[in-house]
Amino acid sequence: MATVSGDWIKKLPLDSQIEIYENIVRKDYTQVELAKIQSELKDEFSKHTEQGRRTDLEGPCLRPRTRPSSRG
Repeated sequence: MATVSGDWIKKLPLDSQIEIYENIVRKDYTQVELAKIQSELKDEFSKHTEQGRRTDLEGPCLRPRTRPSSRG
């Protein structure tokens, strides 16, 4: 594992310090971890889609027509 020495890092903004630290100590995800993350993301994204819904027929000028009743 790489190490960072010196006081130069302490002069950076806190978010930059955290980012550098995370990049130094981070390990790659295993295939099982990646699959779990992907599955969770797909589940979450699917909550925010309207798959199968026609979006090209929306708007005030494209309302369904009403037919006059032939029954009196």
